[in-house]
Amino acid sequence: TIGKRNDWVESVFLDWVSEESDIGNQSVDTDLLVPGISWSRTIADNRWRTRKGHRLNLELRGASDALLSDTSFTQLLASVKWIQPLYKGRLLLRAETGFSLLDDFSELPATYRFFAGGDESIRGYEYQSLGPVDSDGDVIGGKYLLATSIEYEHPVMNNWSVAFFIDSGNAFDDWDVDFKSSVGTGVRWQSPIGPIRLDFAVPDDTSKDDFRLHFSMGADL
Repeated sequence: TIGKRNDWVESVFLDWVSEESDIGNQSVDTDLLVPGISWSRTIADNRWRTRKGHRLNLELRGASDALLSDTSFTQLLASVKWIQPLYKGRLLLRAETGFSLLDDFSELPATYRFFAGGDESIRGYEYQSLGPVDSDGDVIGGKYLLATSIEYEHPVMNNWSVAFFIDSGNAFDDWDVDFKSSVGTGVRWQSPIGPIRLDFAVPDDTSKDDFRLHFSMGADL
């Protein structure tokens, strides 16, 4: 169900998940009944060409082995994006975090594990390529997530802009975190169907890639 609470959109949901996951050298076969609640709020001067605004998202979800589920867990997810005018351009700040409380991580399917990397996470790294690894070096996801980004976008002509950014974060299981970072530049086009972005990002860990190109489109908030 979806409703309004002041300026927030509130959604209550109940998901039935039957998932078989191959995560590294581990196979997870899990059935889960996952109730949850989420809140979101977006304020912008213009949803398609935002000069100033912000977006907040909060979600609480979980499952219990006493209620039609193979394992118990509770997760809290939060994300924020903030856009502010700066000189002739815009400053864009983004942060995303996730926390898990659970008894047995090995029984948690891939859908509910945290990974980092990709267009909307840490650019310069492949999608969901960051997180704790198993004995073979395969990424298996983590209990926690933290990803941040700071970006400056400057107009150059008509509907075209250039951007410069720094991303940092990772998925992890304890607080001795190996944060991964990247720097990059990009081109923005305000097309008739919304913003289109092309980014060139260089990771601080070049063991897999020296750089990556990222393409994305859609509203900023």
